[in-house]
Amino acid sequence: MIPDLLPFIESELQRQVSRLDQPRTRAFHEMLTYHMGWTGEGAGPEATGKRIRPLMVLLTAAACGADWKRVLPAAAAVELVHNFSLVHDDIPDNSPKRRGRPTAWVRWVAPTAINLGAALFVIPNPALTDLL
Repeated sequence: MIPDLLPFIESELQRQVSRLDQPRTRAFHEMLTYHMGWTGEGAGPEATGKRIRPLMVLLTAAACGADWKRVLPAAAAVELVHNFSLVHDDIPDNSPKRRGRPTAWVRWVAPTAINLGAALFVIPNPALTDLL
């Protein structure tokens, strides 16, 4: 069952991140898709991470008898907040790599990575309104 959920998680994450695929925010969208492991050199399953947190959300919903597909926005929100913490944590840790690729602060400098992390912290809010 778990491998079957991963494509749904990725699709929902991409849908939520696509909110910033607009002319004024396209640069952030490109940075987000890079950090999430979808674009750029080395993109792919090794660069996306394990998605354990959203899996836990979906499995908990299913275990409680809920339709796990209805909570996909919540699962995406949890993963986006987790990625916010990764982007911000990489800066004081001086981490040059994340999932085998240059970290956001290495690729775009620390102040830009801080703004990228802020976007990852904000996107979960509209994602959660999708539950209504």
